Amino acid sequence: MKTLLLLMLLLAPAPADDDLTKKIESQYDRFKDETTVSVRLAPKITKGYLTRTYMTLFAKYKGQAVSGPPETVVLAFFTESKRLQFLNRSARRWIFIADGKRAEMPDISYSNDVVYGGVIETLAFGAGPEVLQTLTLPKLLEFQIGSVEGRFTDNDMKLMKAYADYLR
Repeated sequence: MKTLLLLMLLLAPAPADDDLTKKIESQYDRFKDETTVSVRLAPKITKGYLTRTYMTLFAKYKGQAVSGPPETVVLAFFTESKRLQFLNRSARRWIFIADGKRAEMPDISYSNDVVYGGVIETLAFGAGPEVLQTLTLPKLLEFQIGSVEGRFTDNDMKLMKAYADYLR
């Protein structure tokens, strides 16, 4: 029985691209006449302690039509913890290592909200869609923000690729 279950798991098809595109959300705001296309990622934190962490990629389009690449794609890092981790400007350095090649992101925006029992901090940067394409290429994509380090999971990498393809 165990052998059969193991065999079924090994032979199970990989998730189809359709499954990944279902995780891409598109929302139209009629008051702004703007459509936001986003996907939520769950990178693995490998160093540093944060209660809850996730990242979101999003792009905005004028009107309801999502056609062609957007001018800017934003990658936002959200974290919840007991204390402010990124208040100091020097703690907001966002560095990527893509298959061993280092790149630091300029112009990081920062905000925080105090909530009962902790604080939510948001760090974000915007770049052209070509940067998103570059982030989807490596086999291993790691990041450091201040003293926190992490890496994108295989699923995150597949989601980023599906998102980049969706925005073309």
